[in-house]
Amino acid sequence: MDNSRDARRLSPLRRVGRGVRFAGCTLAAAVTWPVCRFVQGPEHAPEDSASERAKAVRDSLRQRREQRRGRQARLDRPVLVLSGYRAPGVMGGNMARRLAALLGAPFDDFRMISYPHMGDLDRVASAVDRIVRREFPSDQEFDVVGISMGGLIARMLAADGYARERGLQRLRLKNLFTMATPHLGAKIAAHIHVDKAATEMQIGSPRLAWLNALPRDYALHCYAILNDITVGAKQTSVQGEHPMWVRGTPLFSHSLITEHPLVVLDVAARIAGVGGVLEKSPPPGD
Repeated sequence: MDNSRDARRLSPLRRVGRGVRFAGCTLAAAVTWPVCRFVQGPEHAPEDSASERAKAVRDSLRQRREQRRGRQARLDRPVLVLSGYRAPGVMGGNMARRLAALLGAPFDDFRMISYPHMGDLDRVASAVDRIVRREFPSDQEFDVVGISMGGLIARMLAADGYARERGLQRLRLKNLFTMATPHLGAKIAAHIHVDKAATEMQIGSPRLAWLNALPRDYALHCYAILNDITVGAKQTSVQGEHPMWVRGTPLFSHSLITEHPLVVLDVAARIAGVGGVLEKSPPPGD
């Protein structure tokens, strides 16, 4: 565990702001829960066979939390949560809060970043880079949760050539968890592309072709949800691979993937190094 980042802990004012944000995310989750019923999908799904693994993982995480209790033990790596396209960060903040609870880790180990007023992938990448440089040591390694477009931003910043060309700091990744990320393009972008970011997330765009040709030196874990009218479950993993998919919700399926309990549990388990809950397989549809 690297404690060198302790010297860059947030100021008291930023801590208060973070607390308010997490409280708001908790309230938002309570409001969205009534529509968060994961029932849109086939009668049989991979998540149905995950109950035994989930129980074992919860027990393992509970033991780790008990060991951390009273010691304020830090995670081996901080966790960045990058929000989606023009999203205010509510779902990302709530996911960070739930991961912190499952892992028994202090909030200082999590940083949620949103960019709701930016419609350019390069501008977003530069904004994320500024925040990471300000708050973490230059040699820091991260686990990153990229929600929708946030997964593309993480992959861009992890590319050494891209970072050097734009004068950015390469994002060193251990694990990248992508939530309904349009690795192969977003279905909705074919019909609605009001800015550069949306245009570059179209299926078959040059930006995605470049990104998908890059080598990776980190573990990539892709998650998909059915009934996703924004991206589509079949677009959420890189070419030649399948995502870990779950049933969707009747409404707002794309936005609510971060609320699925098995998805959150799987991410926490892989961060903790105790094995996953979900398995990759071809989605039956979008």
